[in-house]
Amino acid sequence: MPFGSDQAIFAYIGKIINAGGMPYKDAWDLKPPVVYCLYSIGLKIFGSSMMSLRIFDFLYFSTTIFAIYLLGSFLFSKRVGVCSGLMLSILYFFTNDFWALSQCESFMILPMVLSVYLSCRGLKNCSWLMIFSSGVLLSVVFMTKLTGIVLFVPVVLYVFFETYRQKGTWEICGISLKILILIIGFSISTSLFFLWF
Repeated sequence: MPFGSDQAIFAYIGKIINAGGMPYKDAWDLKPPVVYCLYSIGLKIFGSSMMSLRIFDFLYFSTTIFAIYLLGSFLFSKRVGVCSGLMLSILYFFTNDFWALSQCESFMILPMVLSVYLSCRGLKNCSWLMIFSSGVLLSVVFMTKLTGIVLFVPVVLYVFFETYRQKGTWEICGISLKILILIIGFSISTSLFFLWF
């Protein structure tokens, strides 16, 4: 399948990265850096061709489907997880044309789903590391496409209300600490992206 104009730009900047260059210095586009890094990885692993990036996209999105399965299974049941993964795979692979594949929106789904999954697991298991990692993944979503910042609000609200549901009280200290850990993970990761690029 041929590239659309977006994919061609991403692939070009991915090649620049693989040649030792830097986005925003040696090649310019308006997108945040994660998409260029993903294209760089796809080109590095599978070779410098349109087909290599399609293979990378297929494998990456297959991982996304597995993450959807994990989230659906954790929140509801394995049946919901399987159905969710199946629906997403049908919608992505069979309803999109070449223009819509390998875009920022499709690449941001994996860290988005994993962030929600880790925040849910972290609250259930009282794992600060999972909550911190959820914040880091929210940063990856944001650095894949800037509009991904909107996921930050529902995750923070989930942490807030789930902590209340578990404790049965508005324990401000516990809620604030969990949200703070999430924000620290987000902030550190976002800062590192800005320092690197």
